[in-house]
Amino acid sequence: MSSSTGTETSSVRYNSPADWIKWGREFRLKAQSHEIWDYINPLTLKPWPERPVRPRYENYALISREGESQGQPSRTTRSQTATSSSQAPDANPSVPISVTDLTPAGKADYNLDWAGYLHDDRKCDKIAASVTALQSWVLATVSTDFQMSCCPENSTLDVWYRALELSGASYQRNRVADVRERYQRAVKPLTKAPRNFEAWVTEWESAVAEAKSVGVGETREAIS
Repeated sequence: MSSSTGTETSSVRYNSPADWIKWGREFRLKAQSHEIWDYINPLTLKPWPERPVRPRYENYALISREGESQGQPSRTTRSQTATSSSQAPDANPSVPISVTDLTPAGKADYNLDWAGYLHDDRKCDKIAASVTALQSWVLATVSTDFQMSCCPENSTLDVWYRALELSGASYQRNRVADVRERYQRAVKPLTKAPRNFEAWVTEWESAVAEAKSVGVGETREAIS
């Protein structure tokens, strides 16, 4: 579990469960922008991709040393290659095999699988870079205590996210009461003009909006 040197700066911090609402939203937005949210989202939890296995020449039709085909299957799919490549011995271990040893059909099949391998490998590179960037942001914004309890080493981002989400659950359960209290303070009739009227209006609007978002009953009667 390491951070990269290119960590993005952020004003959002996760120092207590009360920080989950804003921090969790920021995390989700970053995961979406990096196109890896589907691998983290508890509702989808798409499996993280595995590195593809590089195609091996011996899994394709070879030309015999006498100029005749050795009779290997003319087509081996990438999935078959991934399964058998670590087990299939060379036709002649003492003689290196190259693409020039493949039959025309073998070369065509190999080139097709090689293109697919490169595509999948580049995709894994992109995802790995995105994971590193998001991990770095998490480590830069989450307190050490929560890192120790929620971000174990050699674990994936979906595990980190779920643990941090659960740590914020207690605050979420009590949020309605906190938001109602803030709302009631904001809409309390003024006995005198506030010192900073603009700041008072901003707080009033923010408190009302948050109260509406969590369904505080009093907001249904508020005058917009």
